[in-house]
Amino acid sequence: MIVWMQKNKKITVVIMWITVLAFVGAGFVGWGSYNFNSSSKAVAIVGGKEITIDNLQDEYTNLFNQYNQMLGGQLTKEMAKQLGLEKVAFNSVIQKYLLLNYADSLGIIATNKDVAKKLVQIKAFQKNGKFDKNTYMQVLKQNRRTTAQFEEQLKKDLLVQKIQKIFNNKLTSQELKNLKSI
Repeated sequence: MIVWMQKNKKITVVIMWITVLAFVGAGFVGWGSYNFNSSSKAVAIVGGKEITIDNLQDEYTNLFNQYNQMLGGQLTKEMAKQLGLEKVAFNSVIQKYLLLNYADSLGIIATNKDVAKKLVQIKAFQKNGKFDKNTYMQVLKQNRRTTAQFEEQLKKDLLVQKIQKIFNNKLTSQELKNLKSI
């Protein structure tokens, strides 16, 4: 084989280049380095959970609104950029997703009943002090959100709150030992 390759150097070089390109192409497309068929809008993956651009934009919007309220409505986009609000939002989302992964590993869940309880408490969805489905639908429509999107985000927020409560409670030595073993 080596003798044949030495005699046919030109063909061998062409074959080698084709082989190299085939391996690089297969590695790039088929072996997971990048998937052209992916329709994901993920900006990051934390423990198998995708952080989408929508998650990041929602977090940024929430932070912008909080800072804007603290500054009496004087926050501009330039000020937000100087404050590094984009980076703060990204770090905040990553922290939330780390907590969500931890909740998964502990088997902690937020049920549909938990979501429903929280939903009826949100003042923006209330009319005359009671939850109003029409108001709920209208507010979501104005914010270009579906009920499924909103309720899924609410479920994630409830999970994060549950995990944060674990860290805020005084745990017994046995509970601490159990947490360390996971």
